Amino acid sequence: MATDDDKPDDAAARDEEERRKRALALSQEIAQRWEPSRLSKLVVGGAGAGEKLDLATQSEMEKRLGHCLLLLLQAEMAQPAAGVSRQRRK
Repeated sequence: MATDDDKPDDAAARDEEERRKRALALSQEIAQRWEPSRLSKLVVGGAGAGEKLDLATQSEMEKRLGHCLLLLLQAEMAQPAAGVSRQRRK
């Protein structure tokens, strides 16, 4: 026999299950929308024709690129060595 105390737990469990279903649906939608092959087509389609950037845009892009490279280097340095030495490609 169910008591009044069981009802909030059942509602919470249903709410949690519904939240998980919505989160999964959203994750799948995002993955489909931002699929790498689709993104590469957008990037290629929107690429410039080689014209020179104005100084403000060039400076902003260099700043962003530098920040991204810094983050990549920090992430690589934080990873423990795998024991395999990296060789330069010839």
